[in-house]
Amino acid sequence: PFFAREVIRHLLEEGVLRADSNGLLAADTVDGVVPEGVRQVLRRRRARLSPGANRLLESAAAFDGPFRFGIVAEVSGLDDTAALAALDEIIEAGLVETHSAPERYQFRHALIRQAVFVDLNPSRRMRLHRRLAEALVTARADPASTIAAAEVAAQYHASAGLPGAEAGVASAVEAADEAEAAAAHAEAAAFLFTACSLVRPGDTRLLPIRTRLGLELAWAMRFDEAVDVAGAAAEELVAAHGPERAAAYLAEVGAALTG
Repeated sequence: PFFAREVIRHLLEEGVLRADSNGLLAADTVDGVVPEGVRQVLRRRRARLSPGANRLLESAAAFDGPFRFGIVAEVSGLDDTAALAALDEIIEAGLVETHSAPERYQFRHALIRQAVFVDLNPSRRMRLHRRLAEALVTARADPASTIAAAEVAAQYHASAGLPGAEAGVASAVEAADEAEAAAAHAEAAAFLFTACSLVRPGDTRLLPIRTRLGLELAWAMRFDEAVDVAGAAAEELVAAHGPERAAAYLAEVGAALTG
């Protein structure tokens, strides 16, 4: 249904299809006009958008879910007037729609987001994620901000191949704290994995994160992973703090596994 709808939108915009007096779609011929594949359809439709609308669309595609208009406009390099005009354009084109939260929008279909994002080369994607991460951090400094730590962590994680990714460790740990407080242990473990991937070798934060990860995996009932992670963390605890500390940690993990 998604593909059929997008093809029809494309053909209407091209003027190949038209509505007859009964409101039914009619065409003389569509030979050589119907593109193959969703990406081709969307690429042709995007070619009719303005450069500003395409920049806004590309920045928005770096969010895996609803995107914040203000952040996306800033990263796109558009002032408020130009960004609003670009937003009107992509909404009118049926590519994005409003979200229930204020100042947030979302792609009408996940395939639209994927098709836009996959057209960017990997280096451009990473740099886009990093700019979004930095913009989110700046905006989050406002006491009235509703930006979650998880949003920041996700953008840093997606740009982990660039220098400075360790700046996202604190956000990942904060997101894990929030998930743990909600007893969402699988989510907490995922954020701790993210934190581990962002920490640089030799960082003193790495061992506490790994030991906590072993516990979260146990409470998430991912038992084999918990044993592996906790065992490796215990070896590091022995070297850093002695066997008593490691034994106490393993006892805590063992109790969680038993529970």
